[in-house]
Amino acid sequence: MNQPLTQHPAIATYEKATNGIPDCFDHLTATQISECAQTAAQDRPWTTPASEAAKFITGHFGMLDTWHDALDELDSELRAHVVAGGLPDDQVLYLQLAALALFSATESLRIAVCEHHYGLSGPKLSADYGHAYPLSNSALSPFGATAGAR
Repeated sequence: MNQPLTQHPAIATYEKATNGIPDCFDHLTATQISECAQTAAQDRPWTTPASEAAKFITGHFGMLDTWHDALDELDSELRAHVVAGGLPDDQVLYLQLAALALFSATESLRIAVCEHHYGLSGPKLSADYGHAYPLSNSALSPFGATAGAR
């Protein structure tokens, strides 16, 4: 009998490798980048808010790399033991949800960086609607699913 997915050693390794990283991208905004950069520059007067913002952004892209590497390792480990029939459905779903979380975090960072540097202009995907475009009466996703009416 197969062990529950949550007890799979590869899942435990993945969750340990990514522990705390997804939380760093929850509700990430340009304001958060600016505030962290201002605070860091005040604490370190030999630096500037711009250089501290660059460190913040670079650090977050580094966390995305760590997250991606952990997901790649998880995928490889799960697929290393596949026999005829492919991955079990629960493993496929776990990988898909992990990839969606990584995508969401990546897009949140990109949006925050663009807004930090260039302000608020142009249409914006909203993380609140699963990275769909908020419209007057609904939200539309570029991934085919339509969010419900608002």
